[in-house]
Parts: sequence; C-alpha cells; structure tokens
Amino acid sequence: MKQNASILAVSLLFSTALVPLPHANAAEWNRHTLGYEFLGLGGLQDDADPDQNGESNFVGRLVADNGLRFQARIEVEAQAGAPERGFFATEIPVGGTLVNPAVEFDNSLTGYEVGVDGSIGIGDVFGFQSRVRFGFDYADYTGSDTVENVNLPGGLGVTAVGVAPGVFINSPTDVSAATFNSDRYQFGGNVGLDKILHERDLGGGNNLIFSSSSGFRGGHFHQEDSLGAWTITPAFGANSNSNIEYNTDIKGGYYGAFVGFGATNVHVSATGFWKQFGISAGGGFNIYDYKVTDTVNAEVLNGLANVNQTIEFEQTDATFDVGVRLNAGFGKGNWAAGFGVGVDYGRTPSFDVSRPDSAAGGQPLQTQVELDETLSVTGLAYLTMRF
Repeated sequence: MKQNASILAVSLLFSTALVPLPHANAAEWNRHTLGYEFLGLGGLQDDADPDQNGESNFVGRLVADNGLRFQARIEVEAQAGAPERGFFATEIPVGGTLVNPAVEFDNSLTGYEVGVDGSIGIGDVFGFQSRVRFGFDYADYTGSDTVENVNLPGGLGVTAVGVAPGVFINSPTDVSAATFNSDRYQFGGNVGLDKILHERDLGGGNNLIFSSSSGFRGGHFHQEDSLGAWTITPAFGANSNSNIEYNTDIKGGYYGAFVGFGATNVHVSATGFWKQFGISAGGGFNIYDYKVTDTVNAEVLNGLANVNQTIEFEQTDATFDVGVRLNAGFGKGNWAAGFGVGVDYGRTPSFDVSRPDSAAGGQPLQTQVELDETLSVTGLAYLTMRF
C-alpha cells in the first residue's frame, strides 16, 4: 500500500525564504534562516512524477525591542506531474480483460497560501541561543481537467460503492465529455524551538552558522472532488445517453512533528552590505484522521439502469517527509532578498481515490483512499523587510 499523506500538512518550506535582517552579530542575522516552515500544500503543495514547482515569497517582519518578531507571508505554487485520478472500467475487446480505471484525469493542484509567524528570544537553552517559534497558515488549492471523445470499444463500467453492484454497458461507448474538479482548503499551526548550534568566525567578514529547528504541527483540511461525464452508446439508439456523477468528500485533521538542520555562511562588508549562502535539510512525520464520503449518481442509458449509492468510512494514516535545500541571499539595513532551490520527498502528497469493480465474498464495494508521497523540485524567491 502506498504511504499516506496529504498536501495539506506536509508542505515543507525552508524558512530561508524568511531571512531576518542584520542585527548585532552573525548568529542574530541567521536566527531564523535555516529552520523549516511547515506550510500547507503545498501545497498544494500537495504526485507520481517529480514536481516542477515555482514559488515566490514576500515577507514582512516586525522586530520589537522585547525580541518578539512577526512575519506575514504569501506563497504562489504551481505543480506539474501530479498523479492522475481514474474513473470507470472497460474491457479489452480481444480476451475480455477488465481494465480499471478506463479514463484518467490530471490531478494537479495550484493555489495560494498565506500565513503569520512569530518568534521570541528565550536566551540560552542547554547552552544554545534559542527562540520559541509559532505560526498559523491558511491555504486554498484548486485543480481541473477535461477529456473529450474517448472511445471505449470494450464497453463502459460504472464502478459503484456500497452493497449494490455497478452497471456495465457491454457495447462500444464514447465518453463525449467528462470534467474533473478538485477543491481543497486547509489551515494549521506549528510551534517549536530554533537554536544556534555553533557559530564560527572565518575571517574576512565571513561567519559560518549551524542551526536547528524542531517542533510540532497540526491542523484541519477539507477536500471536495467531483466528476461529471456524458456518454453515448450508439447500439441503444434513442436510449444511448448516460449522465454520470462522482462526488468525494474528504475532511479531517492531522498532527505531527518535525526537525531540521542547516549551515549558512554570512559575509558582511565594511559598508554593512551582507550576503549569504546556505544549505538545510530535515524532515518529519504526520498522522491523519479523516472521514471519506463517496457518492455515485448515474442515469445510465436514459434511465434503463441507474446507480445511486453513498458510502462513508473513517481512516487513519501516517506519512513522512524529508528534504534538502540550497539558498543564497543579500541585504543591507532593513531589507533582504534572495532565492533558493530544493528537492523534497513527501512535501506535497496527494489523495489517490479508486473504486474497485468487484469484491470477494459479497463484501461491500469499498472506495480505496491512499495518499502518495512523491519527489518534488522547488524554486523560491524572497523579500524581507523590517519595520
């Protein structure tokens, strides 16, 4: 069985996108540079094939005298190479081998995420300069795909759910048009501890900083998927038309933990202009508790056979995510900017929903829900300001 996760909680964005501005020393410059922000999504982030992700991050930061910091951010994410969502069944005309699914749709999601993050310095913790971090995120993703004029010479099977069987039209059928839509929103939070593990003066204005970030995350998500299809089976003449709808509602919560480590070289010139280059890596896990409601409503062959069924069930799954990222940045005074690239596994996993065409021993037809962990490549740019 595939590993289970959700785009909603596993989005791993390194907070190199949230570089603080120069303060009194190199450790202070890099205080938040190498931790992780656990965003939604991804993410939509959130893929059977490696993703091509482009992200832009715009960050504002307020630093009070008491060491309390706030960040506001917005992200735009584009995904490609996401897994396909399959529907229906058919047979190979020669030999009668059943094929399920018969038609597949692009299941990629695009959307946005906004968040507010903060941290406060707490001094030494076991000998390491530390800050308590906290954050809140909201994300909204959508996706759609349409297919037209798909010929199924082996017939069309309307896969069902529950105790009643589906319907198979044992005659060549054309899917004249079918549209798949997916909508997902999520919100969540995280709390953790950022630490400066080691700082070394390399001379010439260069400082090497090793950092860590760890904590807990959790939240809520809700995804709604729908398919509308219109088919024609010429052999049935006036009763050749079928209208088929599938609706899947998935909602629940998640909770988990994360840890990350990083190293950054910060160079400061005599004029106060600074630049940095860093690498960070880390990962975590999530546990998901969610409820699935799957419904099939089909008027087959102008009402000669109809399918109207709903099934509900609850499921608990777990997932993990790991990633590595490179970043470069520069700044002076109250501003900073930069860019980065990363490779992640499990950053924006997606729901994989399928419906079996049969069940052994007269058991109910159970919708299968799995969440794919996949490889993704992410690019990001950031702008940071202090007010």
